[in-house]
Order: sequence, then C-alpha cells, then structure tokens
Amino acid sequence: EGQIEVLWDSDSPAIAQVGLIADESGQTKVTIWEKSNAPWIEEGEQVRIHGAARNWYEGRVSLAVTGWSTLHFPERGRWWE
Repeated sequence: EGQIEVLWDSDSPAIAQVGLIADESGQTKVTIWEKSNAPWIEEGEQVRIHGAARNWYEGRVSLAVTGWSTLHFPERGRWWE
C-alpha cells in the first residue's frame, strides 16, 4: 500500500497509466496495462495493489498491474468525505 506520488504519459498505447507509488520504504515505479481494465488512479491517492507482477526497471523493482491484479482504494467512497 502506498500513495501515488506522480503520474506521467506513456508513449505506448498498451499502457493505461504509469507513475510512482511511495510508502515509508521509498518509491516504486508502477505500470498499469490497458488490458488489465484496472480502475483509474490519481496523484495523491492511497492505493493497495494485490497480485501485481514484479519486474526490474533501471536496477530497481517495479510493479505491473495486469488482469490478475486488484486495486483497493482505502479512502475512496468514505461517507465522511
């Protein structure tokens, strides 16, 4: 679980979104593939990712959201907001 720090445009039509997710241990690149049909994420949003594929990007681990992944948004839909 972490907060979406920044999102940027991808040159690939196969990628829906790409950005950085961060928690107390640091930042990790996250790629959401178009075919995953994952819900849209926004900068500053808290998200929990289950079942993401782990890859290496520039010597660091990265996450890929695929059709097997699920996203949970702990702060979405809270009645008091």
